[in-house]
Amino acid sequence: MSTAQNRTRQFPRTVPPPLPRARAITPPIAAPFAGEANQSWSLGKKMLIAGLVCTGVAFFMVFAIMVASKSLSLFASPYRAEYEVIQRNNSPYMKVTVNGPAAKLAIILTDPSGKSDVETIEPEQMITNSKVVFLEMHPPQDGNYILAIKTFTPEKIVAKEKITFSLEKMWVKNCELNTRQIPLQDSDQPIGLEIQGIYVGVEKQGNLPIVFSKADIFVGGKPCRMSSIAKGSSMVDSRQIVYIEVSCQPTKEMEERDRQNTGSFHSLPCLFAIFRPGDKYVMEGKLFYNGKTEFVTFRKELYFEDGMFRENKGSLASMDNRR
Repeated sequence: MSTAQNRTRQFPRTVPPPLPRARAITPPIAAPFAGEANQSWSLGKKMLIAGLVCTGVAFFMVFAIMVASKSLSLFASPYRAEYEVIQRNNSPYMKVTVNGPAAKLAIILTDPSGKSDVETIEPEQMITNSKVVFLEMHPPQDGNYILAIKTFTPEKIVAKEKITFSLEKMWVKNCELNTRQIPLQDSDQPIGLEIQGIYVGVEKQGNLPIVFSKADIFVGGKPCRMSSIAKGSSMVDSRQIVYIEVSCQPTKEMEERDRQNTGSFHSLPCLFAIFRPGDKYVMEGKLFYNGKTEFVTFRKELYFEDGMFRENKGSLASMDNRR
């Protein structure tokens, strides 16, 4: 009995302290909400990035459509315009179709040198919300043109577009003669020819319009007495036929050989070149455009046979002095 009591005293019954359950087992109360916040922020960033990408794509598509349709506008502007280069009164013009609410507007085309052509549209002209104007491009220039729409009230630019024009190269593709028959009284061959004009076929690469201003023509090494281009001859497409009116002077050989052989003027000296069967000459020319310094040259070998001018095959050569 005493032994048992002694054992009881040696090994007293004790109750272990409670475990710190709140600290050891239960996770922090705020943890789940923090995780959700992090996930929400990550999702928000993804949505923001996706939105920016979509906006960029939409902006690019709108810009591409504007460029493809050759139109201009500002997103905050109610006005739009479509444009194209045309030939009008034998000169290059930019045709601009303006669309928008009726108001007084100024349509301005500024060339690379800073010179502007302006057309004003009155409110009553825009009553159908559309108006066509024509802006002159003379003389055309390489570089950037600025097309703008400006309102008067308030006075500000509401739409603007940069348009680039360039000329890569230009050349003479072919040329044909316009001739007149001259009766010959002192020859076994009854017919001679006088050159009255030249049809020059010109081709180009590039969107720059061309205005032809002057031509220098030489036949047999002698300059033609007259070589004039119709005023305002221009070219807006890739091909154009230019007519040059000429009056050829007789060569030294012609002066020695010929006298005026028409009608009652038999005794007068020859004032213009009369080409006879068997004659062979080289025709050379310079065709000036868009000013006084730029020109395209051509050279062609001609011979008179069977009552007409013929050319040596492959003799036509051409060069642009800008290249």
